[in-house]
Amino acid sequence: MNWLSALDSNNDGLLEVPEAGDWTDLFGRSYHVLYDEVLWYRANVSFGRLLEFQKTFDRAAEYLRWSQLIRGKILNAFWPSTKTREAPVQVTFAEQQFSLGDSSYLLAEITPFSFSWRCDVLGNILAFLNNVLDVDRARVAFKFMWGVGVNDPWPVANLYPTVQAGDPDWRAYYTVNLLNLPGHYHNGGVWPFIGGMWVRFIHRLGLYEAACRELLRLAQLNRLGKNQEWEFNEWVHGRTGKPMGKCYQAWSAASYIRACQELQISPENLPHD
Repeated sequence: MNWLSALDSNNDGLLEVPEAGDWTDLFGRSYHVLYDEVLWYRANVSFGRLLEFQKTFDRAAEYLRWSQLIRGKILNAFWPSTKTREAPVQVTFAEQQFSLGDSSYLLAEITPFSFSWRCDVLGNILAFLNNVLDVDRARVAFKFMWGVGVNDPWPVANLYPTVQAGDPDWRAYYTVNLLNLPGHYHNGGVWPFIGGMWVRFIHRLGLYEAACRELLRLAQLNRLGKNQEWEFNEWVHGRTGKPMGKCYQAWSAASYIRACQELQISPENLPHD
């Protein structure tokens, strides 16, 4: 936790992440990255709870208070809005001048020099599952993601829209091993482990029937294989839906099982066709 805190070099509550420094290991995000900030919030909550078990309540309170500051920073920075802020936050003239308008989801990345309007699907899902996003904003984000088809051809793509060659966000190394071409890998590829969280996201919004349908589609996705059925592939192509990643991935299987548990559905009871 001390090492992570040192990554908050300007002590503003958010980590400064180096390029390609998280799970998207060949993707060009950097500085304030939504996915990392959500994990940072959750880490502070979890560490605070651990300290409570150790009965070091003063230190625990510090981490829990800091977690709420991080949550406020994420919402204010990554969900730009022209509406009055819920919390009594001091807004400077410069912040008003550089307002990005109204968003329908948490932005993927913010730096001192630019921002990314792309929707980090995993980051938004995790933000709701970990209580960064409230239900109202999560519904807005869900409506956007469902509307643009992040679950087509399968649940669910990690990014919308993909980064195209010539785009300012494009990096030459995206062509290394052809990994991050549009629709590939971290550039809009479909990841079954995110699909499991997508099902839970929908379920927690109270959309049980929609969650069941997406769980069935996730089962069909996990049944795909390069050589045989039920390979629980790492990722599949974002447009063709064909398996591209490595086979027999524990995180793909675990996320599927967790979704079944949360919906209280046994995989054996899903339709076999």
